[in-house]
Amino acid sequence: MFKQLARLAIPVTATVGFIGHTGFDAVSAKEKRTTSENPLKDDILNLDEKNCRYFPIEKQWDTDWDLRSPTSLIRPKKWNSASEEEKAEMIKKVTPTATRNIFLIRHGQYQLSTSDKFLTELGKKQAAILGKRLESSEVKFDKQLARLAIPVTATVGFIGHTGFDAVSAKEKRTTSENPLKDDILNLDEKNCRYFPIEKQWDTDWDLRSPTSLIRPKKWNSASEEKKAEMIKKVTPTATRNIFLIRHGQYQLSTSDKFLTELGKKQAAILGKRLESSEVKFDKVTYSTMNRATETAKIMMSQMKELPSSSDVLLEEGAPYPPVPAVSHWKPHNKEFFVDGARIETAFRKYIHRADPEQEKESFELIVCHANVIRFFICRALQLPPEAWLRMSLGNSSITWLVIRPSGNVSIRSIGDIGHLDKDTLTFT
Repeated sequence: MFKQLARLAIPVTATVGFIGHTGFDAVSAKEKRTTSENPLKDDILNLDEKNCRYFPIEKQWDTDWDLRSPTSLIRPKKWNSASEEEKAEMIKKVTPTATRNIFLIRHGQYQLSTSDKFLTELGKKQAAILGKRLESSEVKFDKQLARLAIPVTATVGFIGHTGFDAVSAKEKRTTSENPLKDDILNLDEKNCRYFPIEKQWDTDWDLRSPTSLIRPKKWNSASEEKKAEMIKKVTPTATRNIFLIRHGQYQLSTSDKFLTELGKKQAAILGKRLESSEVKFDKVTYSTMNRATETAKIMMSQMKELPSSSDVLLEEGAPYPPVPAVSHWKPHNKEFFVDGARIETAFRKYIHRADPEQEKESFELIVCHANVIRFFICRALQLPPEAWLRMSLGNSSITWLVIRPSGNVSIRSIGDIGHLDKDTLTFT
Protein backbone atom coordinates (compact mmCIF):
# COMPACT_ATOMS: atom_id res chain seq x y z
CA MET A 1 0.00 0.00 0.00
CA PHE A 2 2.83 2.38 0.82
CA LYS A 3 5.99 3.02 -1.18
CA GLN A 4 9.30 4.33 0.10
CA LEU A 5 9.67 7.91 -1.05
CA ALA A 6 12.91 9.44 -2.21
CA ARG A 7 14.31 11.96 0.21
CA LEU A 8 12.41 15.26 -0.01
CA ALA A 9 10.48 13.99 -3.02
CA ILE A 10 7.17 13.69 -1.22
CA PRO A 11 4.17 14.04 -3.52
CA VAL A 12 1.68 16.69 -2.53
CA THR A 13 -0.92 13.90 -2.36
CA ALA A 14 0.58 12.75 0.92
CA THR A 15 0.61 16.26 2.33
CA VAL A 16 -2.96 16.96 1.28
CA GLY A 17 -4.12 13.71 2.84
CA PHE A 18 -2.26 14.69 5.97
CA ILE A 19 -3.80 18.13 6.22
CA GLY A 20 -7.33 17.25 5.29
CA HIS A 21 -7.44 13.80 6.91
CA THR A 22 -8.85 12.45 3.66
CA GLY A 23 -6.29 9.74 2.93
CA PHE A 24 -3.66 9.71 0.22
CA ASP A 25 -5.93 10.04 -2.84
CA ALA A 26 -6.96 13.67 -2.42
CA VAL A 27 -5.10 14.88 -5.52
CA SER A 28 -5.30 13.31 -8.96
CA ALA A 29 -2.27 11.88 -10.73
CA LYS A 30 -2.06 14.93 -12.99
CA GLU A 31 -1.86 17.24 -9.99
CA LYS A 32 1.01 15.41 -8.26
CA ARG A 33 4.10 17.50 -7.72
CA THR A 34 7.17 16.95 -5.56
CA THR A 35 8.09 19.34 -2.78
CA SER A 36 11.03 20.56 -4.86
CA GLU A 37 8.47 22.70 -6.74
CA ASN A 38 8.19 25.00 -3.73
CA PRO A 39 5.06 23.71 -1.98
CA LEU A 40 5.27 26.67 0.38
CA LYS A 41 3.42 28.67 -2.26
CA ASP A 42 1.17 25.82 -3.31
CA ASP A 43 -2.45 26.88 -3.73
CA ILE A 44 -3.66 23.27 -3.34
CA LEU A 45 -2.26 23.16 0.17
CA ASN A 46 -3.35 26.72 0.88
CA LEU A 47 -0.27 27.26 3.00
CA ASP A 48 2.51 29.81 2.96
CA GLU A 49 5.79 30.24 4.77
CA LYS A 50 4.11 31.85 7.76
CA ASN A 51 1.56 29.07 8.26
CA CYS A 52 2.91 25.54 8.61
CA ARG A 53 0.54 24.27 11.30
CA TYR A 54 -1.56 21.44 9.93
CA PHE A 55 -3.64 20.99 13.07
CA PRO A 56 -5.52 23.71 14.96
CA ILE A 57 -4.09 24.59 18.35
CA GLU A 58 -6.82 23.46 20.75
CA LYS A 59 -5.35 25.29 23.70
CA GLN A 60 -2.48 27.75 24.09
CA TRP A 61 0.30 27.03 26.55
CA ASP A 62 -0.53 28.64 29.89
CA THR A 63 2.71 30.29 31.00
CA ASP A 64 1.25 30.89 34.45
CA TRP A 65 -0.15 27.37 34.94
CA ASP A 66 1.15 27.18 38.52
CA LEU A 67 0.29 30.78 39.43
CA ARG A 68 3.92 31.33 40.27
CA SER A 69 4.92 33.67 37.47
CA PRO A 70 6.50 36.90 38.78
CA THR A 71 3.35 38.98 38.30
CA SER A 72 1.23 36.37 40.10
CA LEU A 73 3.46 36.55 43.16
CA ILE A 74 3.00 40.29 43.62
CA ARG A 75 -0.12 41.54 45.37
CA PRO A 76 -2.27 43.65 42.99
CA LYS A 77 -2.65 46.50 45.49
CA LYS A 78 1.11 46.83 45.85
CA TRP A 79 1.66 46.51 42.10
CA ASN A 80 -0.94 49.12 41.13
CA SER A 81 0.52 51.76 43.44
CA ALA A 82 4.14 51.20 42.40
CA SER A 83 6.22 53.24 39.96
CA GLU A 84 7.71 51.62 36.84
CA GLU A 85 11.12 51.44 38.54
CA GLU A 86 9.60 49.80 41.63
CA LYS A 87 7.71 47.31 39.44
CA ALA A 88 10.94 46.31 37.71
CA GLU A 89 12.55 45.73 41.13
CA MET A 90 9.55 43.69 42.28
CA ILE A 91 9.66 41.51 39.17
CA LYS A 92 13.40 40.94 39.55
CA LYS A 93 12.97 40.00 43.20
CA VAL A 94 10.32 37.30 42.57
CA THR A 95 11.59 35.91 39.25
CA PRO A 96 12.69 32.27 39.70
CA THR A 97 16.22 31.40 38.58
CA ALA A 98 16.47 27.72 39.53
CA THR A 99 15.28 24.55 37.79
CA ARG A 100 13.33 21.83 39.61
CA ASN A 101 13.90 18.16 38.76
CA ILE A 102 11.09 15.96 40.06
CA PHE A 103 11.50 12.18 39.92
CA LEU A 104 8.15 10.39 40.05
CA ILE A 105 8.81 6.85 41.29
CA ARG A 106 6.28 4.07 40.94
CA HIS A 107 6.23 1.44 43.70
CA GLY A 108 7.46 -2.11 43.23
CA GLN A 109 5.33 -5.15 42.45
CA TYR A 110 2.76 -5.78 45.20
CA GLN A 111 0.46 -8.54 46.42
CA LEU A 112 -2.76 -8.26 44.45
CA SER A 113 -4.62 -10.90 46.44
CA THR A 114 -4.32 -9.25 49.87
CA SER A 115 -6.10 -6.21 51.26
CA ASP A 116 -2.97 -4.57 52.69
CA LYS A 117 -1.14 -4.92 49.36
CA PHE A 118 2.40 -5.12 50.71
CA LEU A 119 5.27 -5.61 48.28
CA THR A 120 6.09 -9.07 47.00
CA GLU A 121 9.65 -10.34 47.36
CA LEU A 122 10.26 -9.29 43.78
CA GLY A 123 8.82 -5.85 44.58
CA LYS A 124 11.28 -5.48 47.46
CA LYS A 125 14.10 -6.47 45.15
CA GLN A 126 12.95 -3.91 42.58
CA ALA A 127 12.91 -1.18 45.25
CA ALA A 128 16.42 -2.09 46.40
CA ILE A 129 17.76 -2.04 42.83
CA LEU A 130 16.05 1.33 42.32
CA GLY A 131 17.69 2.74 45.45
CA LYS A 132 21.13 1.56 44.35
CA ARG A 133 20.64 3.12 40.94
CA LEU A 134 19.55 6.46 42.39
CA GLU A 135 22.47 6.42 44.81
CA SER A 136 24.95 5.67 42.02
CA SER A 137 23.57 8.45 39.82
CA GLU A 138 25.53 11.11 41.72
CA VAL A 139 22.40 13.26 41.81
CA LYS A 140 22.01 15.01 45.15
CA PHE A 141 18.35 14.54 46.01
CA ASP A 142 16.79 17.18 48.24
CA LYS A 143 13.78 15.56 49.88
CA GLN A 144 11.18 12.82 49.89
CA LEU A 145 7.50 13.59 50.43
CA ALA A 146 5.71 11.86 53.30
CA ARG A 147 3.03 9.34 52.41
CA LEU A 148 -0.55 10.70 52.25
CA ALA A 149 0.34 13.84 54.15
CA ILE A 150 -1.05 16.03 51.39
CA PRO A 151 -3.37 18.79 52.61
CA VAL A 152 -6.54 19.41 50.66
CA THR A 153 -5.14 22.85 49.85
CA ALA A 154 -2.93 21.13 47.29
CA THR A 155 -5.92 19.35 45.79
CA VAL A 156 -7.91 22.56 45.61
CA GLY A 157 -5.00 24.28 43.94
CA PHE A 158 -4.88 21.42 41.45
CA ILE A 159 -8.58 21.53 40.64
CA GLY A 160 -9.23 25.22 40.69
CA HIS A 161 -5.83 26.50 39.58
CA THR A 162 -6.04 29.02 42.41
CA GLY A 163 -2.72 28.33 44.10
CA PHE A 164 -2.08 26.67 47.41
CA ASP A 165 -3.65 29.30 49.62
CA ALA A 166 -7.28 28.65 48.69
CA VAL A 167 -8.10 27.09 52.05
CA SER A 168 -7.20 28.59 55.40
CA ALA A 169 -5.14 26.72 57.98
CA LYS A 170 -8.26 25.83 59.96
CA GLU A 171 -9.87 24.21 56.92
CA LYS A 172 -6.92 21.98 56.01
CA ARG A 173 -7.68 18.26 56.01
CA THR A 174 -5.78 15.30 54.61
CA THR A 175 -7.02 13.44 51.56
CA SER A 176 -8.00 10.47 53.73
CA GLU A 177 -11.22 12.36 54.57
CA ASN A 178 -12.71 11.50 51.15
CA PRO A 179 -12.40 14.78 49.23
CA LEU A 180 -14.98 13.58 46.70
CA LYS A 181 -17.64 14.53 49.28
CA ASP A 182 -15.91 17.78 50.07
CA ASP A 183 -18.07 20.86 49.52
CA ILE A 184 -14.93 22.95 49.18
CA LEU A 185 -14.02 20.95 46.09
CA ASN A 186 -17.60 21.12 44.84
CA LEU A 187 -17.52 17.52 43.62
CA ASP A 188 -19.75 14.51 44.07
CA GLU A 189 -19.48 10.86 43.11
CA LYS A 190 -21.06 11.39 39.69
CA ASN A 191 -18.79 14.27 38.73
CA CYS A 192 -15.11 13.66 39.26
CA ARG A 193 -13.68 15.42 36.20
CA TYR A 194 -11.57 18.33 37.34
CA PHE A 195 -10.90 19.61 33.83
CA PRO A 196 -13.18 19.84 30.81
CA ILE A 197 -12.55 17.32 28.03
CA GLU A 198 -11.11 19.43 25.22
CA LYS A 199 -11.47 16.71 22.61
CA GLN A 200 -13.05 13.25 22.57
CA TRP A 201 -10.94 10.20 21.68
CA ASP A 202 -11.17 9.48 17.95
CA THR A 203 -11.77 5.72 17.69
CA ASP A 204 -11.06 5.78 13.96
CA TRP A 205 -7.86 7.83 14.17
CA ASP A 206 -6.00 5.53 11.75
CA LEU A 207 -8.96 5.04 9.36
CA ARG A 208 -8.70 1.31 9.99
CA SER A 209 -11.85 0.70 12.01
CA PRO A 210 -14.03 -2.03 10.45
CA THR A 211 -16.50 0.41 8.88
CA SER A 212 -13.66 2.44 7.34
CA LEU A 213 -12.30 -0.64 5.57
CA ILE A 214 -15.57 -1.38 3.73
CA ARG A 215 -16.38 0.52 0.56
CA PRO A 216 -19.53 2.67 1.04
CA LYS A 217 -21.12 1.45 -2.21
CA LYS A 218 -20.78 -2.18 -1.13
CA TRP A 219 -21.98 -1.37 2.39
CA ASN A 220 -25.08 0.57 1.33
CA SER A 221 -26.35 -2.19 -0.92
CA ALA A 222 -25.81 -5.02 1.58
CA SER A 223 -28.40 -6.65 3.82
CA GLU A 224 -28.04 -6.52 7.60
CA GLU A 225 -26.80 -10.09 7.63
CA LYS A 226 -24.24 -9.33 4.94
CA LYS A 227 -23.10 -6.21 6.81
CA ALA A 228 -22.46 -8.29 9.93
CA GLU A 229 -20.33 -10.68 7.86
CA MET A 230 -18.39 -7.79 6.35
CA ILE A 231 -17.68 -6.27 9.77
CA LYS A 232 -16.50 -9.60 11.16
CA LYS A 233 -14.18 -10.14 8.19
CA VAL A 234 -12.38 -6.80 8.55
CA THR A 235 -12.31 -6.52 12.36
CA PRO A 236 -8.72 -6.70 13.70
CA THR A 237 -8.02 -9.28 16.40
CA ALA A 238 -4.28 -8.87 17.05
CA THR A 239 -2.33 -6.37 19.14
CA ARG A 240 0.71 -4.52 17.80
CA ASN A 241 3.67 -3.72 20.04
CA ILE A 242 5.91 -1.07 18.51
CA PHE A 243 9.28 -0.34 20.13
CA LEU A 244 10.58 3.08 19.09
CA ILE A 245 14.34 3.13 19.62
CA ARG A 246 16.42 6.28 19.63
CA HIS A 247 19.92 6.00 18.17
CA GLY A 248 23.08 6.08 20.28
CA GLN A 249 25.25 9.11 21.01
CA TYR A 250 26.72 10.56 17.82
CA GLN A 251 29.40 12.98 16.68
CA LEU A 252 27.86 16.44 16.79
CA SER A 253 30.81 18.19 15.17
CA THR A 254 30.87 16.22 11.91
CA SER A 255 28.49 16.39 8.95
CA ASP A 256 28.02 12.62 8.59
CA LYS A 257 27.17 12.25 12.29
CA PHE A 258 28.37 8.70 12.86
CA LEU A 259 28.15 7.18 16.35
CA THR A 260 30.80 7.94 18.93
CA GLU A 261 32.54 5.03 20.66
CA LEU A 262 30.13 5.50 23.55
CA GLY A 263 27.22 5.50 21.10
CA LYS A 264 28.38 2.15 19.72
CA LYS A 265 28.62 0.79 23.25
CA GLN A 266 25.08 2.02 24.00
CA ALA A 267 23.76 0.26 20.89
CA ALA A 268 25.46 -3.01 21.90
CA ILE A 269 24.07 -2.81 25.44
CA LEU A 270 20.63 -2.09 23.98
CA GLY A 271 20.84 -5.16 21.75
CA LYS A 272 21.79 -7.38 24.67
CA ARG A 273 18.88 -6.07 26.71
CA LEU A 274 16.38 -6.67 23.92
CA GLU A 275 17.75 -10.17 23.32
CA SER A 276 17.52 -11.03 27.03
CA SER A 277 13.92 -9.76 27.26
CA GLU A 278 12.53 -13.03 25.84
CA VAL A 279 10.29 -11.02 23.53
CA LYS A 280 10.22 -12.55 20.06
CA PHE A 281 10.63 -9.55 17.79
CA ASP A 282 9.25 -9.81 14.27
CA LYS A 283 11.27 -7.23 12.36
CA VAL A 284 13.47 -4.14 12.52
CA THR A 285 12.99 -0.95 10.50
CA TYR A 286 15.51 1.85 10.75
CA SER A 287 16.14 5.37 9.50
CA THR A 288 18.62 5.80 6.67
CA MET A 289 20.63 8.39 8.61
CA ASN A 290 24.07 7.13 9.64
CA ARG A 291 23.55 7.26 13.40
CA ALA A 292 20.29 5.29 13.22
CA THR A 293 21.62 2.76 10.70
CA GLU A 294 24.72 2.13 12.83
CA THR A 295 22.63 1.77 15.97
CA ALA A 296 20.32 -0.73 14.29
CA LYS A 297 23.13 -2.86 12.92
CA ILE A 298 25.10 -2.96 16.17
CA MET A 299 21.89 -3.68 18.09
CA MET A 300 20.98 -6.52 15.73
CA SER A 301 24.49 -8.00 16.04
CA GLN A 302 23.61 -8.83 19.65
CA MET A 303 20.29 -10.45 18.75
CA LYS A 304 18.97 -13.44 16.84
CA GLU A 305 18.65 -12.76 13.12
CA LEU A 306 15.66 -10.60 12.22
CA PRO A 307 14.18 -9.32 8.96
CA SER A 308 15.26 -5.70 8.59
CA SER A 309 14.83 -2.75 6.23
CA SER A 310 15.58 0.96 6.09
CA ASP A 311 13.23 3.83 5.34
CA VAL A 312 14.04 7.45 4.47
CA LEU A 313 10.70 8.56 5.91
CA LEU A 314 12.07 7.91 9.40
CA GLU A 315 14.92 10.41 9.10
CA GLU A 316 15.25 13.17 11.68
CA GLY A 317 13.61 16.52 11.06
CA ALA A 318 11.40 19.30 12.36
CA PRO A 319 7.97 17.64 12.70
CA TYR A 320 5.84 20.53 13.91
CA PRO A 321 6.22 24.04 15.41
CA PRO A 322 6.49 23.37 19.17
CA VAL A 323 4.48 25.11 21.88
CA PRO A 324 5.92 26.53 24.01
CA ALA A 325 8.67 27.64 21.67
CA VAL A 326 12.29 27.29 22.76
CA SER A 327 15.10 29.76 22.19
CA HIS A 328 17.85 27.25 21.38
CA TRP A 329 16.14 25.60 18.40
CA LYS A 330 14.36 27.62 15.72
CA PRO A 331 14.13 25.90 12.33
CA HIS A 332 12.83 27.85 9.36
CA ASN A 333 9.14 27.35 8.66
CA LYS A 334 10.09 25.61 5.41
CA GLU A 335 11.71 22.82 7.49
CA PHE A 336 8.51 22.31 9.47
CA PHE A 337 6.53 22.32 6.26
CA VAL A 338 8.63 19.74 4.40
CA ASP A 339 9.78 17.58 7.33
CA GLY A 340 6.35 17.68 8.91
CA ALA A 341 4.68 16.17 5.85
CA ARG A 342 7.31 13.43 5.66
CA ILE A 343 7.21 12.54 9.36
CA GLU A 344 3.40 12.53 9.36
CA THR A 345 3.56 10.18 6.37
CA ALA A 346 5.89 7.93 8.38
CA PHE A 347 3.43 8.01 11.28
CA ARG A 348 0.56 6.91 9.07
CA LYS A 349 2.69 4.19 7.49
CA TYR A 350 3.93 2.60 10.72
CA ILE A 351 1.61 3.59 13.57
CA HIS A 352 -1.82 1.99 13.17
CA ARG A 353 -3.82 -0.98 14.43
CA ALA A 354 -3.15 -4.46 13.05
CA ASP A 355 -4.50 -5.51 9.68
CA PRO A 356 -7.48 -7.91 9.86
CA GLU A 357 -5.30 -10.66 8.37
CA GLN A 358 -2.83 -10.50 11.29
CA GLU A 359 -3.56 -13.37 13.67
CA LYS A 360 -0.85 -13.14 16.33
CA GLU A 361 0.40 -10.34 18.55
CA SER A 362 3.37 -8.64 16.89
CA PHE A 363 6.53 -7.00 18.25
CA GLU A 364 8.30 -4.56 15.93
CA LEU A 365 11.42 -2.43 16.38
CA ILE A 366 11.78 0.98 14.74
CA VAL A 367 15.18 2.66 15.17
CA CYS A 368 15.00 6.38 14.46
CA HIS A 369 15.30 9.79 16.12
CA ALA A 370 14.12 11.79 19.11
CA ASN A 371 11.97 14.29 17.21
CA VAL A 372 10.29 11.55 15.20
CA ILE A 373 9.57 9.44 18.27
CA ARG A 374 8.21 12.34 20.31
CA PHE A 375 5.93 13.40 17.48
CA PHE A 376 4.73 9.79 17.08
CA ILE A 377 3.90 9.67 20.80
CA CYS A 378 1.75 12.81 20.60
CA ARG A 379 -0.04 11.68 17.48
CA ALA A 380 -0.66 8.13 18.72
CA LEU A 381 -2.03 9.32 22.07
CA GLN A 382 -4.03 12.07 20.33
CA LEU A 383 -2.21 14.72 22.29
CA PRO A 384 -1.63 18.15 20.74
CA PRO A 385 1.13 17.65 18.12
CA GLU A 386 2.76 20.89 19.19
CA ALA A 387 3.52 19.28 22.58
CA TRP A 388 6.21 16.95 21.21
CA LEU A 389 9.18 19.03 22.41
CA ARG A 390 8.01 18.86 26.06
CA MET A 391 9.62 15.42 26.32
CA SER A 392 13.25 14.37 26.37
CA LEU A 393 14.67 11.00 25.30
CA GLY A 394 18.05 9.48 26.11
CA ASN A 395 20.34 7.85 23.58
CA SER A 396 19.43 4.20 22.83
CA SER A 397 16.20 4.64 24.82
CA ILE A 398 13.15 2.43 24.34
CA THR A 399 9.60 3.75 23.92
CA TRP A 400 7.02 0.95 23.93
CA LEU A 401 3.76 1.69 22.14
CA VAL A 402 0.81 -0.73 22.28
CA ILE A 403 -2.03 -0.57 19.75
CA ARG A 404 -5.06 -2.75 20.52
CA PRO A 405 -7.44 -4.18 17.89
CA SER A 406 -10.04 -1.64 19.04
CA GLY A 407 -7.70 1.20 18.10
CA ASN A 408 -7.01 2.09 21.73
CA VAL A 409 -3.39 3.13 22.24
CA SER A 410 -1.27 3.02 25.38
CA ILE A 411 2.36 3.62 26.27
CA ARG A 412 4.14 0.96 28.32
CA SER A 413 7.26 3.10 28.61
CA ILE A 414 8.68 6.37 27.29
CA GLY A 415 12.43 6.79 26.91
CA ASP A 416 13.31 3.69 28.97
CA ILE A 417 17.08 3.72 29.62
CA GLY A 418 17.19 1.03 32.31
CA HIS A 419 19.96 -0.79 30.43
CA LEU A 420 22.40 2.13 30.84
CA ASP A 421 24.39 3.08 33.94
CA LYS A 422 25.66 6.51 34.91
CA ASP A 423 28.77 6.10 32.77
CA THR A 424 26.88 5.29 29.57
CA LEU A 425 23.80 7.51 29.95
CA THR A 426 23.59 10.50 27.57
CA PHE A 427 20.90 12.72 26.06
CA THR A 428 22.75 14.23 23.07
